[in-house]
Parts: sequence; C-alpha cells; structure tokens
Amino acid sequence: MTEDGGELLSYGEVVKSKEKDNTQWKFREEKDLQNARFTREVPLKGGTNQVIVVTLDNGGKGIFKPVSGEWTQREFVDIGTYYLRDRAAFLVDRTLNFGLVPTTVVHNAEGKVGSLQEYILDAKMSWHVDQGEYSSLLHKLWIFDQIIWNSDRNYTNILYKENNIFAIDNALTFGPDEINRYGNYFGIDVSEDVVRKIASFAENEQKQAELSEHLLELLSEDEVVACFNRIKHISTLLQSQGSILGEEEIVYNPM
Repeated sequence: MTEDGGELLSYGEVVKSKEKDNTQWKFREEKDLQNARFTREVPLKGGTNQVIVVTLDNGGKGIFKPVSGEWTQREFVDIGTYYLRDRAAFLVDRTLNFGLVPTTVVHNAEGKVGSLQEYILDAKMSWHVDQGEYSSLLHKLWIFDQIIWNSDRNYTNILYKENNIFAIDNALTFGPDEINRYGNYFGIDVSEDVVRKIASFAENEQKQAELSEHLLELLSEDEVVACFNRIKHISTLLQSQGSILGEEEIVYNPM
C-alpha cells in the first residue's frame, strides 16, 4: 500500500499476456502507458543501449528501452535486467512519495518487452537551467540515488521542467557496482520533508512487505534486502544528525 492508501502494482501477468488486463491499477498514467500501442518509433542516437522515442495511440509519447537493446556490460548488473531496474526505481520513488521518476512500466509491444517511461514534454537539460534554483530537489535526488545505488547518475539524465526535476535512465541501479558519488552533499542538512518520508517507510512494516513483494518480481532477493537496509540506515542517520556526513557512512549493504 502506498502513502495515500492505494495498492502497488504487479505487471507480471500483463507482460506474459497483454490481451488479459486483470491488473488492479493504482495510477491512471500507469494504465495509460501499459495499454498503449506504438504508432511510431524513432530511435535515439548516441546512447550505449537502445532507446526509442515512441508515439502512443492515446496521443502521448514514451521512452521505450527494449531488453533486446541492452548492451552495456556492468560487473554486477546483468544485461537483460536493465528494464526491470528502471521499473524498480520507479516503484521505490513512488512508495517514498519523492516524485522524481517519471511513470515507468514494463511493456510488451507485440512481443518486444522492455521498459516504457513517460516522455516529459518541453523539459530542459542541466546546461539550460540555473541548477542553484533546484538545489533542494537535487539534494533529494542525491539521497534517492544512494537508496537505489545508482552507478550511472550524471547531469545528462536529469530533466528540468518548471519547478520540478525528473530522474531518467535508472537502469544501472540496485546492483553492488561502484556508486557514482556525484555532487557534494555530505554534511548538508536534508529537508525535513525528505527525512519524514524516508522515516515513514522505514518504520512501516506493511509498506516494506508490500514493496518487497513487488521488487522481488524485478530484482534478486539480495538486492532488495540491501536496498531496504540502506533505507533504514539512511533514515537513522538523518533523524540523528540531519545529514550524511561522509562517504564512509553509506555502503551497499549496511547490515
């Protein structure tokens, strides 16, 4: 159950058979993405893995990353699991109520399976904005990336629109690769809102059980356990000292 009382979603059966839509939907935008058909596909150039901008039959757009287009090799994040990690990052974000990751589902496009993410229209890249105006949101994202153990966050996969930021490209996450320690937020107090949201999850066994059930469809048990241990550890740190003081305080699995 999420913070506002709704159920998290499972897409296992939908991926197996798109014709059967027996899933109980929580977010309308997820249903729209899951049920949409592609009417146009335009590959994006320049990336290591295959990324396709798709036009949807409901009038929207999405970013589709097929499992068949996963090519980057990481020591502890296997090819063939990136699209599942994209989805897992979204579930953690929504459960914590951070609002950073665009809606992301596992989608079956006529036999081609991958992650499908909401396309953020009219968003700007980091070099087109004053990042100082987004400092609190970037700090929240930095905390989120410690939680999902993101080894690939950089300023090309953060989008800016109006007063919001959006974390895209969340595939190289949850595995015990070396985390990307971008930015320098050590010793800087985290907002009370972020501290409260993390604590709300860390202290709620029902939320943990429900998120764990869904993450175990996407990640290994060890990865889920490590993620939950990080959340609890970070919550303890933030409640006791208000910030993360140094790199040594955050490890992959703080058992």
